[in-house]
Amino acid sequence: MRADTFAAGLSATSSLPLADANGVIIGGVGFGWPDAQVFNIQQTLRLDLIAHIAARALERSYVYEDERTHAQAREREGARLFQEACIPRTLPDIDGLQLAAAYVPASDAAMGGDWYDMFLSTVAPALSSATSLVTACNRPR
Repeated sequence: MRADTFAAGLSATSSLPLADANGVIIGGVGFGWPDAQVFNIQQTLRLDLIAHIAARALERSYVYEDERTHAQAREREGARLFQEACIPRTLPDIDGLQLAAAYVPASDAAMGGDWYDMFLSTVAPALSSATSLVTACNRPR
């Protein structure tokens, strides 16, 4: 550490912890001077004040980031609920047709588009192929 201090051209340094409102250490701050310093009470109080202000700012940034993360989660949940509310619970009963549907929302978007295709089928196994095709068509392009 001392070699780094001299290599940086510093003759005096001071390092202080950054503590949150509960006294938990959340970081640190370092100061450096090119000239030798006398750390009297005024300078020590000034450095403590700067460290305190920096700690409050860092703590607020953590709170902001946490609130932003929760807000994004609420938005995603609202979008999911809206999408599910718009999807019919049952398919229509149409004489002569067998219908199948699959819904796979986009996983990396708040809102996605929906595509619906209908395929005529004379045998039931063809429906599983149609379902796979509908699922593939529902992926974001």
